Amino acid sequence: MDFALRVVVFLLGLLVGTMMLKYHFSLTRLFGLNSLAERYIGTGGTYTMWKLLGVATIIISALYAFR
Repeated sequence: MDFALRVVVFLLGLLVGTMMLKYHFSLTRLFGLNSLAERYIGTGGTYTMWKLLGVATIIISALYAFR
């Protein structure tokens, strides 16, 4: 049962992370610009933030599944 849960979490994390990478422009239009990301990352920082969150989601779900 534990293995099946880990596989499901990994697949969901992979799906969500991939969707964040693919639809970062739509997410920015839906939620608006993030002033913190724009200030510290620079112009276009909100788009980069969504991409980084997508990659982090994939990595964290992989670490959980394959620990």
